[in-house]
Amino acid sequence: MENNSVLNKIRSGLIWFYKSNIWIFIILFLFDIISKQVFLYIYGGWEKVLKVVANNSYFEIIPFIPGFMSFQFLLNYGAAFGMGGNLDDIIRRILLIGISLVMTCLFVGYYIWKYKKLNRVYKGLIMALTAGAFGNLIDRCFYPDGAVIDFLKFDFMNFATFNIADSVLVVTIIIFVIYFIYDMVKHGDKNNLNSEKNASDNDDDINKNI
Repeated sequence: MENNSVLNKIRSGLIWFYKSNIWIFIILFLFDIISKQVFLYIYGGWEKVLKVVANNSYFEIIPFIPGFMSFQFLLNYGAAFGMGGNLDDIIRRILLIGISLVMTCLFVGYYIWKYKKLNRVYKGLIMALTAGAFGNLIDRCFYPDGAVIDFLKFDFMNFATFNIADSVLVVTIIIFVIYFIYDMVKHGDKNNLNSEKNASDNDDDINKNI
C-alpha cells in the first residue's frame, strides 16, 4: 500500500510538472546556456576570446546555412541585439542586470499569481519568456564585464548578432501577441453568442407572458 501511495504521488507530481509547462523553461534555459558554452569552447575559451576582444579583432565566421545564417562569436556588452553597449560600465551593468532581474521576477510572479486561471498556452509562453530573460541574466551576472555571449548571425541582412535567449524572447513575444488577439476574438465571439442567446430567451419569456 505504501509503495502504491508513493507511486501515485510521483505520478501526480509528474503530471503537474508536465501541465505546468515548467519543463519548457528548463529545456530553453539549458539550451541557451549550453549553446553559449559550446561556442565559447569552439572559439578557444575565455583567455583566447578576451585577447581577441582586447586587440579589437573579429572572430572567424563559421558558415551554417549558406546565404541564410552563420556562426560568429561576439561578446555583447549591451541589451538584446547590442542596445546600450556604449554606456558607462557600472551604469550599464546595474541597468542591464536590473532590467533582466525585473523581467524575470515579473514573469515568475505573474505565473504564480495567475497560475490557476492561465491556460497551458499562456503558461508555456510565460515560461519561455522567463527562460529568455534568465538566460541573459546569468551572463550579465557571472561573465567578464557583464558580457552576453552571442553567436548567431543572419547572412542575408545587416542585423545584430544574437543568441538563443534573444531568439526565444522575440519569437515568444510574437506568438504571445498573435495568440492574445486570437484569444480575445474567440472569447468575444462566445460573449456575442451568449448575449444573443440570452436576448432570445428573454424574448421567448416575454412572448409567453403575453
